Amino acid sequence: MLSPGKLRKLRQLKVSLLCQEQQPKSQENSQKKKKAVWIIKVLSFWSVRQDKSFIRPGQPGKNIHKKEGLANFCTDFDTAIQKFLIEELEKLLPGAAFFGEEDTEGNQGAKACGEYTFYIDPIDGTTNFMFGYHHSCVSVGLAHQGRIIAGFVYNPYVDEMYKGIRGQGSWLNGQKLEMENISVGEGIVAFGCARYNEDGADSFFRAVKELYMKSLSIRNGGSAALDLCRTASGSNAVYLEMKLQPYDFAAASLIVAEAGGIISQFDGAAVTLDGPCSVVAGAAKACEETREIIKSCR
Repeated sequence: MLSPGKLRKLRQLKVSLLCQEQQPKSQENSQKKKKAVWIIKVLSFWSVRQDKSFIRPGQPGKNIHKKEGLANFCTDFDTAIQKFLIEELEKLLPGAAFFGEEDTEGNQGAKACGEYTFYIDPIDGTTNFMFGYHHSCVSVGLAHQGRIIAGFVYNPYVDEMYKGIRGQGSWLNGQKLEMENISVGEGIVAFGCARYNEDGADSFFRAVKELYMKSLSIRNGGSAALDLCRTASGSNAVYLEMKLQPYDFAAASLIVAEAGGIISQFDGAAVTLDGPCSVVAGAAKACEETREIIKSCR
């Protein structure tokens, strides 16, 4: 998928940064270099999507494959990006485990178990990508001993890089994110509703209607990671979805938390990294209101 020239340039940048890391430097500088290398890997999506031989929007073809469940798809780009990220991130952190969305070499899936584990969604918003919605992203989270310590979510269509580092904060293109503690009535409510997760849809949409009546407006963007990040940046007061996989929210969950927001399951329990769960994330006031509405609509 990547042209030889683009691959060569990408690897030259990586080698250059890694060579710099071999010199005696403070731990802080070494960490910055590693983060820079990691970002280069995430930026590979930008190069991959330049391949004009891909499908026309809305015209499924040989590059699109159906997965288990209704309206659940994988494109050749999903697998190419995930394979590339696993190969390069393994070089950066040898021995790390990988929990990715697609079935590629090196992906241990839900069985991933290691001191360090990467959670990868190569294209979050695949259906958007297929139909030219220009609202998709690459999401990469890193956990240490079961706790997310870093997250990157990159939207190549508008060149937005969200980053979160545990204990340090969250940023959008270098600008620090700080959420306001607003209520549902003071902002936009965003929600997700994948067609392959239909169980509980009736009660969920009753809750969405209630939130619609109480909020300024509602949105369904089609990319959980981006909608979570837009919550961290203050565009949304809260985000909710019935069922997400860890690779969907791992990176963005830290970005929200480090921006001053909270994230939990519908019942208030902590989100899980070993399997799917419901998600409510955003400002504390809005999350509390949303959980109460969900409870009342069951």
